[in-house]
Amino acid sequence: MCLACNPLCGGCKPPRMTTVLCLRCKTYGIFDIEISENPTRKSCRTCGFDVTELAVPPIVHCESSGMLCANPCGFRSKAPEDGVPVECKNITHPLADRPSTPR
Repeated sequence: MCLACNPLCGGCKPPRMTTVLCLRCKTYGIFDIEISENPTRKSCRTCGFDVTELAVPPIVHCESSGMLCANPCGFRSKAPEDGVPVECKNITHPLADRPSTPR
């Protein structure tokens, strides 16, 4: 168990922030995770390149709950020992227009 929650971690609950590597200038930026149909445009602070697509986490199939999650935590790859899906209180239901990505 952690002593303090790191908003970038995502180990036990969905992360609130994400790091993004700019494809143009190769610098890292930290952005708040926003799950919405039209996320706020995010751009590199160094060169201004649009990194909105990179800052939105991919939709994955959670092995723990058996559902799709738009902002997965570390339990996404841990199947329950008894094979019965676990109810997730932190699941972020995906929006219909976002494509899912296997992870």
